[in-house]
Amino acid sequence: KTTLANLMPRFFDPEEGAILWDGIDIREATLLAMERAVEGLKLPVDHVFVDGNAMPKNLKTKTAECVIKGDSKVLSIACASIIAKVYRDKMMAKLSQEHPHYAWEKNAGYCTKAHQEGLAHFGVTVHHRKSFKPIQSLLEG
Repeated sequence: KTTLANLMPRFFDPEEGAILWDGIDIREATLLAMERAVEGLKLPVDHVFVDGNAMPKNLKTKTAECVIKGDSKVLSIACASIIAKVYRDKMMAKLSQEHPHYAWEKNAGYCTKAHQEGLAHFGVTVHHRKSFKPIQSLLEG
């Protein structure tokens, strides 16, 4: 069975730029990821919709448009949002097999009670974002 989520890697690499989250501002990292996603497309790009109000500075496209609450207004943004969530959920389920103490297969990395308990007993992994305040508190404490 072919799904849109399985077809998307044929057009771009969803993992490109994932390492840069820690070390730079999350908003800047998001804008950089958008630029890299457009650069990595194997199809020509005439127009890009950006969900939100921040336009990447170096977007390689003829035209681009910011759309606030774009996932409720533009079908392609809504589809991209679903694809991103499916990808994240699959990635978290895979990571959960390596690190079962954090219940990532259920909480997708959100700060649930089970995730907090895993952090309290087993500490922070290389997969945790050290720039997030709850993780910083654990590392400092």
